[in-house]
Amino acid sequence: GFPFPLTPLLSRTTVLQVLVPGKVWALEQEQGIGLGLGVSTNVRMTVVKMKDKRLLVHSPIAPTRECLDMVSSLGGDVAYIVLATTC
Repeated sequence: GFPFPLTPLLSRTTVLQVLVPGKVWALEQEQGIGLGLGVSTNVRMTVVKMKDKRLLVHSPIAPTRECLDMVSSLGGDVAYIVLATTC
């Protein structure tokens, strides 16, 4: 992302964690600043299956093929995407 090159640049491993079986999941990816500073952290997206079986995605992460496949495996269409803010 401009103006800072975020790493990893071309591929990000996504890790899926079950928080509440069948209802709430967390997907995490590592993100860092690519200026040779060695600074990185995990970013987390939370997915909630609503009563109507559709999905709510909170604070989306990079939509890699792996990430999209994991969300698809949860069953249900994505109905809502909520972007987190720091304001």
